[in-house]
Amino acid sequence: MEAEAISTAKKKKHHSARFRLPISLALGAGFGLLFLILAGSLLWTMTRTAETQTRFMMREIGDLMLERGLDVVEDFFRDEEQLGKLAADLIISENVVDAPEEAKQQLKNVLSRQTNIKRLTLYYAGGREVAIDIAHPDHPETEIMLDRPQDEPFEHGYTVWSHPFYDEEMGMSLMRLTIHVSAPDVGWPVRITIDYPVGDLEALLDEIVWKDTQVPFILFEKEQVLATTAPIYDEIKPTPDEPVPSLERMIGSPLQTIWVKTEEFDQLNHNEGAHLDISEGKEYLFLYAPLRTPQALPLVVGTYMPVEEFSAPILEIEHVALGALIFMIAGTMLVAYVGHKMGSPIKNLADKAQAIRNLELDSAQHLDRSRFYEIDETNQAFNAASSALTAFSRYVPKDLVRVLLESEFSGLESTELREMTFFFSDIVGFTKVASRLSAEETTQLLNHHFEDMTKAIIASGGTVDKFIGDGVMAFWGAPEPVANHALKAFEAAKKIAEEINSQHSDASDDSTPLRIRIGLHTGVAVVGNVGSSERMNYTCIGDSVNIAARLQDLGKVVDPQAKVIVLASQNTVDALPEGHNAKFVGDIELRGRESEIGVYRLI
Repeated sequence: MEAEAISTAKKKKHHSARFRLPISLALGAGFGLLFLILAGSLLWTMTRTAETQTRFMMREIGDLMLERGLDVVEDFFRDEEQLGKLAADLIISENVVDAPEEAKQQLKNVLSRQTNIKRLTLYYAGGREVAIDIAHPDHPETEIMLDRPQDEPFEHGYTVWSHPFYDEEMGMSLMRLTIHVSAPDVGWPVRITIDYPVGDLEALLDEIVWKDTQVPFILFEKEQVLATTAPIYDEIKPTPDEPVPSLERMIGSPLQTIWVKTEEFDQLNHNEGAHLDISEGKEYLFLYAPLRTPQALPLVVGTYMPVEEFSAPILEIEHVALGALIFMIAGTMLVAYVGHKMGSPIKNLADKAQAIRNLELDSAQHLDRSRFYEIDETNQAFNAASSALTAFSRYVPKDLVRVLLESEFSGLESTELREMTFFFSDIVGFTKVASRLSAEETTQLLNHHFEDMTKAIIASGGTVDKFIGDGVMAFWGAPEPVANHALKAFEAAKKIAEEINSQHSDASDDSTPLRIRIGLHTGVAVVGNVGSSERMNYTCIGDSVNIAARLQDLGKVVDPQAKVIVLASQNTVDALPEGHNAKFVGDIELRGRESEIGVYRLI
């Protein structure tokens, strides 16, 4: 029944051995996680808000920049077209045609000073072309005759812009505006072309720029760069084959990859064209839109700039995030410190509880006072309980206390039959020894002797039942089973004999070396809790216990002068392994028994 109680207690112990966290770790991790969630939620909200605001600001500022750029470029070309049409009307008017050469020269001077026109060419139906150098009004007109007649004229005032081209004579790239006119007769031109220098478009960029980091651009049909403030643009010289640079030639400029989408490409929700992308290892905002005028002018006006120009809110968030991170780390460290200060006494309390549980009462540290009321009360209660249990364990075998703790004091009224080895000892002539000593000296001598005896017995797995005068009763095999209990008892007896012989060897004139007798017997006895409801004693009862006591008493007959004599029964000797060197004393009828038993002297 007791074995079942112990088994049940062990099962409870096993089921209770669940994973547990130290309180300092739990507090530190718990509050740290709380800080992390709060700070993370705040940072996420702020970051999302900042990103939304940044994108909104990009859209708003982008609209303004594009609107400004489109207005500037559209106004420029609208004005040039109007001037071109005015010039065409003047050229073909009867007053100018019939005017003297001085008036015509004066007109060329006015066009040279007041417009961006570099050259004006008249095309006649019969194939005749007349080129007027407006850039150099003093230069004479050049006239050539084509083999084929000019194309049929369009509606009067119809305009067309052609691709940029390089004029070797002028040494520059030009854009050509063609204006169709209605000639009154065959001697009048059917269309007029006006050439503008591409380089004049760069002056428009200064009016578009909003910030120094902004790089505006004007593209022809999305692939040819008419103007931009990118440094690489000025390094590319125009040629007949390439009057203006293509995007491919804009090496090192984000403009080169404006239409190339990377994995970071992000299209903004924008009325015009706008996207974010990575170029040259940096994120840029690209804004672009075609001209909105009805003229057949395939221009794209745009600008690009680093996203960091719009990221002031994000930078502020990063500063806040850094501060929050520092605060979170400091808070976590503070919580960990407080947790440690709280957890340390609790850990000491747990260590002492474990020491008490293992009956390591001597090594259990005294718990200090704590500033935390509950912990202080618990510490003092544990110190008192430890002191009480220490005193309790001095009067009751520790193995028995351990079993009682593990079984939660269940099965106290149970007993059982069990094979065990019993030990009895006695000091030879103790009455005579005590008569020469004071009461204090006698007590001191006995305590020292019992201390040595107890250590040897416990070290070999035995249980000290009681001290009987100057004798000791002990057993092996209870309350917990002990394998080879006869051998363990013999080892304890040898250890005690060595200690006694050592005392005799080191004895001085004023010392009192002791002589002892020991009896060992192995047999079956009743073991368990015996007594009343008010007081119980865990002990062994039976003939086997008496035999061990009688064997100890027999020692005075076998060898009265021995320093140490250890007698064992046949049962004990049979349970010992070979090599014990036991000497057969004889078959002896012990006092109180009717039959003889084999007696051996082990020491």
